[in-house]
Parts: sequence; structure tokens; C-alpha cells
Amino acid sequence: MALQDNKNKYDHLQELGGSGYEIVDGQPDIRGWVVKNEVGHIIGDVDELLFSTESQKVRYIIVTVDAENHPSEDERKILIPIGVADLYDEGQIQDSIPSIIEGDRTGIYDPREDGQVVVVPINAQQLIMLPNYYEGQVDPETEMLVRHTLEGANDVGFVVGATSYDPNDFYQHSHFDEDRFYERRWRTGDGAPPPTGTTGGSRFRSRNTDDPTNDNLNPSDPY
Repeated sequence: MALQDNKNKYDHLQELGGSGYEIVDGQPDIRGWVVKNEVGHIIGDVDELLFSTESQKVRYIIVTVDAENHPSEDERKILIPIGVADLYDEGQIQDSIPSIIEGDRTGIYDPREDGQVVVVPINAQQLIMLPNYYEGQVDPETEMLVRHTLEGANDVGFVVGATSYDPNDFYQHSHFDEDRFYERRWRTGDGAPPPTGTTGGSRFRSRNTDDPTNDNLNPSDPY
């Protein structure tokens, strides 16, 4: 299915704030956390979470780019797929997928000593290439461009507008494995297991306690 064929129904992604949903107890709310790259350079901070209302899964971290370190004419926001980030919570680390930019962090930057921080494997060129995020204007072309940028920009013959987009398997990509982001948060130095109730299940619940769908399930919807 071509990208343009999906645009007229592409409304399944929503910002958490103002959505009527909230993060369930035991799951971290990373909004406001600093975002850095693997060498400790500030990228910005987490503005919001973009999630699927059908599956109740986080798809992207919305990052407000730091204007002082990355100046632009207007405030700029970008999308980072949830599965490429590493969450450090005052010494507690959870792993994401293998870093896009491989390298030894030893002696350069240790995020475990940096409090609450989200680390993303992104370099200056990728930051420039990532499309700007505008609320309500994410479409398949935007998502494919984000994926392409983070997978590598040197694929010969890659043309975003000519790439097929299949909603049934797009989010099966490792970029969207939110379990890697949330459920491995509790890997500590002594290898202690996560506390009971910190893994599995939905990340969100309806703020309306009378809502019959407020059962914290993770539907199998591909979105």
C-alpha cells in the first residue's frame, strides 16, 4: 500500500497530554527528562509521548530540541522511536535495541551518574535530517523518514515517497519495542530482578474510572 493511500485515515497516534489517558502506577513518566546522545551532548528534553490509542502503546518520544545547542528559527520538535532510546533513572538502567552508533562509553560519558536522563543514539547529521514534528500532522511519509534517518541515510536508491507502507507490520520493527524501554529498567549492578508489578501490561489507563475499557489491556491491534 502506497504512503498516500493511508494519509486519509492516519489518526491513530495521539499525544498523551490531554488524551484522557494517564500512565499507570509503576511506570515512569519521562516527560520533562533531559535527552542526550551517547557522548553526553544535550539534544533537548522530553516534551510528550506519542501513543497509539488502539494498542495503548507508546510509539514515539516527542523531543523539544534544545535551542541553545541546536539553534533554529522556530522551536523544533522531533520524534524518536521508543525502542531506540535508553532510560537511566538515577542509576537504574534499562536497555533498548543495540545502539545505532556503536562505541565505548567508558571515560566519555556515564549516564548512570546523570540522574534521570533519556539517551538516544543520534549524531548531529541525523538530528538535522529528522523531520520536524507538528501535532496532528504525522503521516506514513513522516514515519518512514524517521526510520530511514535512524537506520542510515546512505541507502542507495531509497526514496521516501515511493516506499510502500504496511500498517500491519510497520510497528513490528525493533524501533517500537517498548518492552525494551520500560521492562528492563530495573537492571541493577547486583542483577536484582524487577519489583513485582513493574513489567508487562498496558502503559496507560483511561482517566475515566467509569470507562468499561479501563482494564489496562494490551490489544493486539497492529497500530
